[in-house]
Amino acid sequence: MSIAMTRVFLIGYRASGKSTIGRSLADSLGWSFCDTDIVLAKRHGQPPGELLRSWGEPAFRDAESDVLEEVVTRSGRWVFATGGGIIERESNVVLMRACGRVVYLDVPGPVLQERLLQVGPEAGGRPSLTGRGPVDEVPEVLARRHPIYGKTAHVRVKANRTVGRVRDTILRELDVESAK
Repeated sequence: MSIAMTRVFLIGYRASGKSTIGRSLADSLGWSFCDTDIVLAKRHGQPPGELLRSWGEPAFRDAESDVLEEVVTRSGRWVFATGGGIIERESNVVLMRACGRVVYLDVPGPVLQERLLQVGPEAGGRPSLTGRGPVDEVPEVLARRHPIYGKTAHVRVKANRTVGRVRDTILRELDVESAK
């Protein structure tokens, strides 16, 4: 891994741990952390799930792409947690791969379903992408996205382990020194 690496993008399905692991990774590296869903929500005054419901998927993906294009221009070293569907746009895939290292947090479908059940009604406000419930649609949406996540990532990490173990695996795979 090049010493010049200044950006890591975490991709993966809903509830794969991108935000939690991203914060831990950034903290370990002494880098800044950005969750693109939070930037999107602040910019538009509503949570991403509400935006997706009210705008529809194409307009939501446009806004998500706009946020990605903006945050990658930030100076310094960054770990970015991205929305689960950011890979739905080829331009986002190209941009992330060109601007940093992309890590796929790979979690089996049944584990994702359990995590979504644990966050409560309607999977913590996450809207359906298929007309089925957010928990019930995991197999279908994950089957479509899994190959895209795999092709997008420079590194694939099994993320159905503790945050510390996943973080340490990412550090090892990217060959980046921890600040701690």
